[in-house]
Amino acid sequence: MGFLKNVLSSKQKEEEIEIRAEYKNQSFFEASLEQEKEMIKMLINSNEELQQNNKIEPFHFWNVATKYLRNVYLKYSINQKVSVIKKDYLTGLEYYIKGWDEEEATYSDMIAMVSLAILFEVSDAEINQLIEYVDKTERNSNLKDWKPDYVLGYLLHSRNANKVVPDTVLIPSLYQKVVELTQLDKEEAQIKMKDYLEKWYELHKNDPWYDSHKRQWGYSGYWCWEAAAVVKVMGLDDTRFKDHPHYPYDMVHWNDDESA
Repeated sequence: MGFLKNVLSSKQKEEEIEIRAEYKNQSFFEASLEQEKEMIKMLINSNEELQQNNKIEPFHFWNVATKYLRNVYLKYSINQKVSVIKKDYLTGLEYYIKGWDEEEATYSDMIAMVSLAILFEVSDAEINQLIEYVDKTERNSNLKDWKPDYVLGYLLHSRNANKVVPDTVLIPSLYQKVVELTQLDKEEAQIKMKDYLEKWYELHKNDPWYDSHKRQWGYSGYWCWEAAAVVKVMGLDDTRFKDHPHYPYDMVHWNDDESA
């Protein structure tokens, strides 16, 4: 009876844990986190060997950074404390900065890293590292299709007034609505933000993570970090969309409530 009682208690405890993400359960996210842990360990060991043989490339650092970024998604989805998740972000940021490459740039991870920096309230030194990363990318003549981006500039400018906010938008089909939203008064912006969140998932139907919840691997939660970062920068009242499944409410308010 004692063994059965312990099994039932464990099962009941799992059922009582409220995760933040839709679709998957606690076991799925725990298994995913374990896989990421092993992958990170393998990549770090591989990088050490590459460094010893002078064969390390920026991609190898960037690859580790993306694994830590995925950890942030997974740990937020499974309802870990934001103050704890921040440690993974900061470690990932170190690798991300080292992973800058004059031949490659990926906006999706850049907007995530910048948005999360705002949400985690990282130090000025870390913000300035990201500004340098973005500025180097914008000046990079090797990236023929790249142009300065308003959303990145707007978020970074909120922490460092010396960062210029460009007039251009790198991917208007995805982010023009964000640009327009930042130029509204608060009351109207709050209304438009809810509308943006409603449309956000379908806007990204061509992204590799779209519908990943239908697979047995790859899903880490669908979180619109840039919306949360804009809410934080503008000081918007998020009451009307706080429960939206793509809005990371706790990420915005974690320093208001130490339990988040």
